[in-house]
Amino acid sequence: LGPLRGSQVQMPAADAVEVERRGEWAALCRWAIGDFSKVKARALWSRYFDVGGYDCRLLVYPKGDSQALPGYLSIYLQVADPRGASSPKWDCFASYKLAVVNQKEDAKSVARDSWHRFSAKKKSHGWCDFSPCVTLLDPRAGFLSNDTLVVAAEILIL
Repeated sequence: LGPLRGSQVQMPAADAVEVERRGEWAALCRWAIGDFSKVKARALWSRYFDVGGYDCRLLVYPKGDSQALPGYLSIYLQVADPRGASSPKWDCFASYKLAVVNQKEDAKSVARDSWHRFSAKKKSHGWCDFSPCVTLLDPRAGFLSNDTLVVAAEILIL
């Protein structure tokens, strides 16, 4: 994911989404979720951001989605219809990496990568069992800084 460490890259303010363009078809997104340990919502969505003409956003289930093992965080990338699409039969192939950033030590960040053909019928892809919540919520583990969790995504539209 390139530089994720707080000492190398300024992390976004709580509840902000920062997008670093990497050419027309790629981007690195960082989403800071404030008051993470107090979140009651079942699901959280980032704001949309553009990658290669597609509206993308991140989806986080702080306590896991319906398919997750108990106590696991779920994270997904969602790709919406391309801007100006007139056909409901659109699709795009993307390579992506999702991470929960360790704000003390980048090498301890939890990251997974995949590729997927997103379409009108399959707009989301990711992991229901991304990481155990107990690890992320441990104040000594480095994932929370001022109760803010940072989720990062590196996306390349192929």
